[in-house]
Amino acid sequence: MAFGKLFETMRRQGRRWNHKRVYRVYCLLELNKRRQGKRRLPSRYPEPLLDLYLFRSLREVRQMTEDWMVRYNNERPHDSLNGMTRMEYLQAHNYPG
Repeated sequence: MAFGKLFETMRRQGRRWNHKRVYRVYCLLELNKRRQGKRRLPSRYPEPLLDLYLFRSLREVRQMTEDWMVRYNNERPHDSLNGMTRMEYLQAHNYPG
């Protein structure tokens, strides 16, 4: 996650750290380093999900993927929506959500 998105996500969660403090921690964790040689999967598939778990069944994979999709689509800020989550965008533009 890029620094800007991380900072916005933390602010939405109620953490009131200023951007300098968040950036200092971000750099200490070496999250500002570019990753080498990205492995490509179908677009928008939760790659970290695949790396972190040993699944016991196909149902478990489907459930974890569904949970990730809900978080990705509803809780994560999107650049195409000017940094808002889907629900914030719908509320700001008076769409029924």
